[in-house]
Amino acid sequence: MLAPRVTIGIPCYNCAAHLPALLRSLEWQTFNSWEAIAVDDASTDGTAEVLRSLRHPHIRVLLGEENLGLGARLNQIHELAQTELIARTDADDLMHPERLARQIACFDEDPDLEVCATGTYTLDNRNRMLGVRRVPPLARTPGEVLRRNGPSHPTVTARRSWFLKYPYRPYPKRGEDLDLWVRSVSDSRILQLDEPLHFIREDPDFDLAKYRRSMRDHRVLFRRYRHLAAHPLSLWSLLLRSYGKEAVYAALAAVGLSGKLAARRNLPLAKLELEEVEAILTRILSNTDGWASEERERPVIPEALTQEA
Repeated sequence: MLAPRVTIGIPCYNCAAHLPALLRSLEWQTFNSWEAIAVDDASTDGTAEVLRSLRHPHIRVLLGEENLGLGARLNQIHELAQTELIARTDADDLMHPERLARQIACFDEDPDLEVCATGTYTLDNRNRMLGVRRVPPLARTPGEVLRRNGPSHPTVTARRSWFLKYPYRPYPKRGEDLDLWVRSVSDSRILQLDEPLHFIREDPDFDLAKYRRSMRDHRVLFRRYRHLAAHPLSLWSLLLRSYGKEAVYAALAAVGLSGKLAARRNLPLAKLELEEVEAILTRILSNTDGWASEERERPVIPEALTQEA
């Protein structure tokens, strides 16, 4: 059997409800030369039990005993991977069947390419389509990243050497992607495919506390990288916009309308595309309840994966 070409990195934290569906979406990939590394970050909701039940020869599992955070677990995956390419996904997402095939074709066509990201569809927690996420122009400078962030983080496939060159930093916890793009964008060859090849989840019940934590951590990064902003006044512009957005969402949350504002990030799908996407979802989501515990060959797990790295 040939060695896999790409490792799918799956950091897991309290995702037991949606993890089986993600795992099912891996099996529907049209590109089948992959392995996956799933790392649980000391979940408390049964995620570890889902991972323990796996009987899949291409999925390796690490059950963490301490909550280290997303960035630390991603760094762990990158160290453990043995393939040239690593594909990101969040544990509650779904991967479009063509995602790996399209992204890996881009690396094959351009030997200098380091990072490839895609557009996204959005789902609610009941797997209902909410639309397709707007894709802003790709940021090419640190200042542009600070204003609108970089590519969609969970859609990224990149060379392992790139991930090792730009490891995630532990703080701030809710700004690991913004921090990554600020440090890497100027020196990286990045391709953004506008085509949606990934499904992310968006809770219609807007979580204001979570949003505030994100805004707070982004402001930490605005101050950290103020020397990279395009103009001395840019820091104040970034801070004022951040506080302003937070105030608007808080006001709308008070009257129950913040979810509708967040939903404006999505565009509706044409009827034909919606039917095609819903057919894909139906295929992926079929029989997810029993998939994780099907009797299959248990993977050989290296000793490094049975303990905290």
